Amino acid sequence: MSGESKNWFVLVLLLLLGWAIYLLAPVITPFAVSAGLAYFGDPLVDRLEKIGIRSWTLGRTLAVVIVFLLMIAVFVVLLVVIIPMLVDQSRQLVARLPHYLDWMSGTAFPWLAAQLGFDASSLDVGQVTGMLKAYWKEISGAAFSVAESLGRGGQAILGWVTNLVLIPVVTFYMMRDWDLMVTGIRELLPRAVVGRVSTLAFEIDKV
Repeated sequence: MSGESKNWFVLVLLLLLGWAIYLLAPVITPFAVSAGLAYFGDPLVDRLEKIGIRSWTLGRTLAVVIVFLLMIAVFVVLLVVIIPMLVDQSRQLVARLPHYLDWMSGTAFPWLAAQLGFDASSLDVGQVTGMLKAYWKEISGAAFSVAESLGRGGQAILGWVTNLVLIPVVTFYMMRDWDLMVTGIRELLPRAVVGRVSTLAFEIDKV
């Protein structure tokens, strides 16, 4: 196979892989999220499992349980405190944005024109502001209606419940067996590239 043919083959293979990932996204997403959580939790698990009192150590499973409970606590804080706060501030932004636009057209733009030395009369600020207000009302209304419809949709609720059950279970077992999975992936690599791939993976992990 020539160099050009090989490049086309790799490109087609990547496109097919991307298409397959796109089609399988609903199935892959929970496992990808679990892998990410396990990746971020593994360093703390590695440290905790080495903690011991005299001859007794926590062990891998108990360390995973502790880190898993910490993750759940962080998730609960995000769900109970931060998310409602963000929703409330988003609604306030929707309500106050027309006032901000009026301030920009009446104060900010004239000041900017004076500082930069151009004629602000050539720019119809009122028309631009009106268009932004109209589009903002449409966008915000559509966004909230979509959110409400997703919240009422039975399929969306079923998907959320499935992920809510699946992600914690997969995350727990991935964290417990993370080192074994990394070793297994390393064993699957071709021997000719294992050194280079391991070096790149180490550098990426370090960054």
